[in-house]
Amino acid sequence: MASLQRSRVLRCCSCRLFQAHQVKKSVKWTCKACGEKQSFLQSSPDTELLLPSFLFLQEVKWMEQNLERLMVKALVLIVDAMSKS
Repeated sequence: MASLQRSRVLRCCSCRLFQAHQVKKSVKWTCKACGEKQSFLQSSPDTELLLPSFLFLQEVKWMEQNLERLMVKALVLIVDAMSKS
């Protein structure tokens, strides 16, 4: 049986984005968004508890961004339709 990969929730000191990284022996990590190289001083055992919440919030943020894009597209279509009539 394969062992589960442990993850850690980290926040970039530069772009302030929360992200999940696999637990490794190294204390250095690179932000997936801005590429900033950094290290962490402490690890919290609560990280494993925070990960599901973090993933849920990231998904909600993604859905909000997509909903906003769809609303803008719908408004453009409505304005176009009104200007043609």
